[in-house]
Amino acid sequence: MINFSNRLQQDLTIVELIKLLKSASGDISNPTTGYILVPASQLSEASKASRDTISYCEEHQFIEIRPAGKKCYELRVTEKGLAFFRSQPKSLQ
Repeated sequence: MINFSNRLQQDLTIVELIKLLKSASGDISNPTTGYILVPASQLSEASKASRDTISYCEEHQFIEIRPAGKKCYELRVTEKGLAFFRSQPKSLQ
């Protein structure tokens, strides 16, 4: 599992969240699913702004979140999320 706790405690924007998940997916995700494991404790300790960003991204289908047992979640950037990310100015990426 990757440690997102420091980044999640900061106020992540949509672009920052997608970039974080996108960059981590090349390192540790399951190559067949593209999901990244994140402990539930890290998500619950995230700043309010980061939790709001995660909720917004899930609601607008920029990311998918699914439970992975009792203590982890699998997060994945969707094609819609990647398209949104690519549409942003390079200075934000």
